[in-house]
Amino acid sequence: TSLLRMKKSYLLLLLLLPLMAHAQPNWRENVSSILFNNCTSCHNPNGIGPFSLMTYNDANAFSGSIKASVLSKEMPPWMADTSYKSHLHERILTLEEINTIADWVDAGAPLGDSMLAPPPPVFSSDGILSNPDLIVKMPVYTSKAQGEDDYICIALPTGLTTTRKIKAVEIIPGNRAIVHHALLFVDGDAIYVSDTVGGDCGGPTSGDLVTAYAPGGQPTMFPNGGDFKTGITMPAGSNIILAMHYPEGSAGMKDSTEVHFIFYDENETGVREIYADRLVENLTFCIPADQTKTLTYAYPSLSGTTNSPYSVLSVF
Repeated sequence: TSLLRMKKSYLLLLLLLPLMAHAQPNWRENVSSILFNNCTSCHNPNGIGPFSLMTYNDANAFSGSIKASVLSKEMPPWMADTSYKSHLHERILTLEEINTIADWVDAGAPLGDSMLAPPPPVFSSDGILSNPDLIVKMPVYTSKAQGEDDYICIALPTGLTTTRKIKAVEIIPGNRAIVHHALLFVDGDAIYVSDTVGGDCGGPTSGDLVTAYAPGGQPTMFPNGGDFKTGITMPAGSNIILAMHYPEGSAGMKDSTEVHFIFYDENETGVREIYADRLVENLTFCIPADQTKTLTYAYPSLSGTTNSPYSVLSVF
């Protein structure tokens, strides 16, 4: 009899295990952390995302759209083919995370136990880099993006009296809801004049590109450690240029984006210069949606090889 009871208990345990392994996901225990880690840097009340996902009520209201977007991998936005090559700082969901969200929506978006909820992220307007050596802030600008996007270029003095090497830099939007992107250039000769009239300045024809901001972006920290040090030179007396993009519909809204710099020590030596250049680019390369085309390109077009060796840190 004891043996029979033990067998029944064993069979009951086997039957329960699959049920326990596929517990129904809920917002507080399973889904909120996925959205906090991957979505809310844009989808917060002051972000550029069209709606916030910071609370259960926010996510529940858009649960159907969330499921469709993650299943199609439209969100989080990441255009590179991860099955071909992996990159640092990819913004993608795992298959388990996608299934968790889909199962949560299919179950009616249950809320879950309040004791298991992670704290929501805090998005500070002060930036991520601590104790910057230099802060440059653009004057308040009012977007003109009424019927079309507004592109402007703003020249700003750095006030540097000595040449410095940039170790890290962070672009901090003054109004995250309307800054579509920003490009940062160093104008060592301080000759570029701001262009805010036409609203179509995609970037200056002079100056060296340093970095860019797009929603969800992190500070640019040039690789360094031990004997390996990299950075970008900012000459004494130079200006910076911010090429700003404000999207259609933001007319009348104001922005005052700023840039935080961290420099190497003035006596630092052996810092390898980084250049942000268009080494490999072909803007005619295009495959229309829902079509299959065979395309063959060589770059450069004549030789098919570059004329100098390059160490490539990133691609855009």
